[in-house]
Amino acid sequence: MNEPPARSLVRQLRERRVPQWTIGYLMGAWVLVEATDFLTAEFGWADWIVPALTVAIAFGTFSCITCAWFHGAAGGQRITRREAAIHVVIGASLLTAFWIRPPTAVGSTEGAAEPPMTRIAVLYFKDHTVEGELTPLAADLTEAVVHRLAQVPALDVLPLTAVEVYRDEPTSYDSIVDALRAGSLLEGSMTRLEDELVVTAQLIEAGAQVHRASWVYARPAGQWAAVVTDVADSIADAIRAAIGRQVRDLRIRSGTDVPEALALYRRARAIFYNEAMAAWRNDRRQGVGLLDEADRLLAEAERLDPGWTEPILLRIEAAETKAQLMGGAGTMDREVLETAIGHADRALALTEDSARVLERRGTLRFTLAEYTDAETARRLYAGAEADLRAATRLDDERPESWWALSQLMESQGNLEGAYHFARRAYAADSFRELTGDLLEQLVSTAANLERLDEAEHWCRTGRRLLPWSQTFAQWRLVLLASRPETGPEAIEAAWAYVDTLVATGMADRRMSWTGYGEMLV
Repeated sequence: MNEPPARSLVRQLRERRVPQWTIGYLMGAWVLVEATDFLTAEFGWADWIVPALTVAIAFGTFSCITCAWFHGAAGGQRITRREAAIHVVIGASLLTAFWIRPPTAVGSTEGAAEPPMTRIAVLYFKDHTVEGELTPLAADLTEAVVHRLAQVPALDVLPLTAVEVYRDEPTSYDSIVDALRAGSLLEGSMTRLEDELVVTAQLIEAGAQVHRASWVYARPAGQWAAVVTDVADSIADAIRAAIGRQVRDLRIRSGTDVPEALALYRRARAIFYNEAMAAWRNDRRQGVGLLDEADRLLAEAERLDPGWTEPILLRIEAAETKAQLMGGAGTMDREVLETAIGHADRALALTEDSARVLERRGTLRFTLAEYTDAETARRLYAGAEADLRAATRLDDERPESWWALSQLMESQGNLEGAYHFARRAYAADSFRELTGDLLEQLVSTAANLERLDEAEHWCRTGRRLLPWSQTFAQWRLVLLASRPETGPEAIEAAWAYVDTLVATGMADRRMSWTGYGEMLV
């Protein structure tokens, strides 16, 4: 009796170990793509590398299957003409694909035809349960995410009516992108795993046609309201931060048309944010040396493209850090700070109406005022306030300017002004760039103004956005202890919170949390 063709094919695939070869290849390819993506972000490699590598890996899958078919089973291992011909066809197909669409064009976001990444479409979350029991909840979650993103000034969020047509009918990815003209897409799903509801969300950069970020959230199955509120908040905040990183990278890349200057800038940035930050925690002198090396590269980038302000702005940041390292505990090196102000003056000579540069100079003047004599400090404080207010007039959606004004007001004892400007900064922080420090300022200022309910609101927000942060856990205990009328229920709640922190916190902090709780409660 002849063996059915399908069964014969399955048997041969197993004998030749095609599944094992393919799975091993795909696992290795995934590790390679993830590592390359990380290195590209860290060291400023060309943006087309990861998409081009992904295309090459896709074609390589066919070569892997071919190799497994001819060599996976025990037996002859010599390359046959048929196998060689298949590899030639696969290689020619890859070269043809790259010829039709060169690697340098893959992932490009240049050109007016490409919609900005801030134009985002949220596709309806899919219900992956067998009986479709979560479809209403998935729709509610989709609407909640859209509502939260629509409140962000810097985002252009498409209405749900624009994506309704793709809700139930399978549509190709390219068709959706072409029809919606969105720079970013959010897609997600919801399912039930035992006693939990699991939500996944993926952010896709439409122009590059690659996933930029993905998140997974799990909540107890009975807490439907938490999925619509808490998870929607978390997804919206994560999207804002992810798009913000892409916007900042695009701003840097589009600021210069000199590739050598961009390469030097990215190398200096990698030294500053990776090597120097790791070094100065253990060895200040080594940290200063790395900062000097980064500054040297930035100076060369500035020479290659004198009209590009990004190298100057990063030199300012490096100088601020160097001033801290050279100043010692509780102080900063004045001479290095003055050098940083000189950088800002030079940048303003290139672009007088730059809110970003004005904010940096204002912050530097304010910082230098803390370490100088009273007369000079008054002049520096006045100049700092003038710079910062000018920056807010030029761009009232730049959170750093409002944040710096808040700090300036606090240093002068104006808590109402500090609180007002901190709230303006939070409202303008579209991409969650200042979340930690800004929320801590909001909590502390509201508490000092004895607005405890508002302080607790900001504290809860901090715990949600930064669940790993110990700062907001401490503040919650402080606020619980600050209530004028603390009854037995509040004390019991405080102790329960301390027990939670001790149980879930880092092992090396448990003893300190116990002592801190005993002191406050």
